[in-house]
Amino acid sequence: KAARPGRQHPDPLCTAAFARIMVTKRWYLQAAAPETPRANTCRQPCQAVQMRPQQKHAALVFLVAATFTTRCPVAVATTPGHAASDRGLADCSRRFVQPPKTQHATSHNGVALPDVCIEEVGPHHVFVIGDWGGIMLNNGNKTPVPADHRGHKFAARHRLFVVGVDDSAQMRVAKQMRIRAEKSRPAYVLNAGDNFYWGGIKARCGMPPFKQDVTKQWGPIFEDIYKGIGLDGVQWLGVLGNHDYGGFTFTMAWDQLIQYTWGEPSTSTGRWMIPAQYWKSKVRYPDFSVDYYFVDSNVFDTFAPGAEVGHNICSQLHNPSQASCGPDGPTSLCDCPNWFLDLWGEQLNWLQLHLPLSSAEWQVVVTHFPPDWGVEYWKILSAAYGIDLFVTGHQHSQAVYGANDRGNFLGTAWIVSGGGGGITSEGMPDQDGHDDQYGFMDLTLSKDLIVVEAISHGGVLRSTTRVQKREPNPNIPPLRSNLSRVQWSCGQAPHGDKRTQKFLDWIQREKKNGGDVQPVKTMQQTHLATTTSGVVRDQQGPQGGPVDSLTSDLMKRIGEASPGLVDAFRTRALEDELDQRVDTPGKLPLDRTLTRKRQY
Repeated sequence: KAARPGRQHPDPLCTAAFARIMVTKRWYLQAAAPETPRANTCRQPCQAVQMRPQQKHAALVFLVAATFTTRCPVAVATTPGHAASDRGLADCSRRFVQPPKTQHATSHNGVALPDVCIEEVGPHHVFVIGDWGGIMLNNGNKTPVPADHRGHKFAARHRLFVVGVDDSAQMRVAKQMRIRAEKSRPAYVLNAGDNFYWGGIKARCGMPPFKQDVTKQWGPIFEDIYKGIGLDGVQWLGVLGNHDYGGFTFTMAWDQLIQYTWGEPSTSTGRWMIPAQYWKSKVRYPDFSVDYYFVDSNVFDTFAPGAEVGHNICSQLHNPSQASCGPDGPTSLCDCPNWFLDLWGEQLNWLQLHLPLSSAEWQVVVTHFPPDWGVEYWKILSAAYGIDLFVTGHQHSQAVYGANDRGNFLGTAWIVSGGGGGITSEGMPDQDGHDDQYGFMDLTLSKDLIVVEAISHGGVLRSTTRVQKREPNPNIPPLRSNLSRVQWSCGQAPHGDKRTQKFLDWIQREKKNGGDVQPVKTMQQTHLATTTSGVVRDQQGPQGGPVDSLTSDLMKRIGEASPGLVDAFRTRALEDELDQRVDTPGKLPLDRTLTRKRQY
């Protein structure tokens, strides 16, 4: 009952404590109640004061007895920007509610879930994790182990194996999440994708819907791992990563990952929430709100089918010639790159429609690829609409980039939490967790600040970063989203079907390293083997690496998939400066889009 100074009603019997009452987090009730219950009537109705969401100084009170035991009128008003719904308190759920069940995984693309209301007093915690789902071996072990990406067959990732860490990374991270959750009590988990290695759900896309647990991966890799005090019942809100589509194929059961949102009670605990490839949700707290935008950024791992790079979801070498996901798409191998390009264009339009309409204090984008993939898009969107934070994965380690950190090209804070333990880390971990290779993030949300704490697989607090709001700049012109479609000749690659069948057989047998299937080549190895641009193979660059005429071939292949990227790269003179930026120790490139495409 905190009275606002100077706000007295002209009727002394109606001297009021004007208050903003938040009922559904969309409606604000402005009420004035008499000081004492002796006022049976008011000679003049008590007036309400219209409040904007930014006026946080108004007291938040629950006028129950004071309002309903008197006959003083109560004025009710909606605040501009919050009148999209007039649902009552009973309809403002504490949990995220999925849209109606549908037969197609893409039917709800762009959906906005009903608002979620967190009534508890802070601090308000949210966990972040990505790249977390390991593999099950046929050796009697009932717990998942990381997919081994650091063996000698993956030359670019080769390092020593740390026994006790690399063989149990997912379990170590999950243990620390349980320990932390007992204290933090997160309201939900933000999931940055790559949910199951090596290639997502071990079935084919286009199967009958809602057959999510035919592979028996959900229980031992997800449901049975992330549980305990503070985690039981906590929902996971997420996106798909490139490995959820298949890594170097698009035909794995990524649609079943979406449909598990409506999981069968015999399998699901009701925590999984990926209702579409891209979607949004608003979470309302007592004195602030957060708008989350969940975005599919896997377009940055798609190339023309003939570009046999190590990470190409549309690879002609690894997809069968008759590959199709049916009506949900992609409908064919030749359709694959444009299907992802169209999806990206839809999302750019969607973001530019909804971001300027946000009335929340915080705007957070959750996507798999860090923003140095597609930097030319994210720079414009972040500056124009004031995106405050990116939550990402993909890189198999942990990192936090503050908005003003040296080398942050974006001007917006971003998190990489790709060390969830589903795959071995980029660098060598420490036995006690004094490293940034495996772990998760604990966010503390408040009205004016988001605090990001990086927790390692050993429970070590590795860093604390304070994120502040970024104001939008309305003078920046909108981003062009009518992307050019790709044209190419799409014949069958030699031995493509044979190798694909071997890969699928390996998936079903759960062989750790793929048996006699050739391992995924590094970007550099693949281009040396398949280039047609006359790359000189025996020359050395200034630092002892291959001469960077490889970059010209890479630019050509990227141009096949997205011509606009090439112009952006050339404008920044990245082709000439690439080796220098990669080989300069301690110097973060201003734009690492092309650099990262070579590495991954």
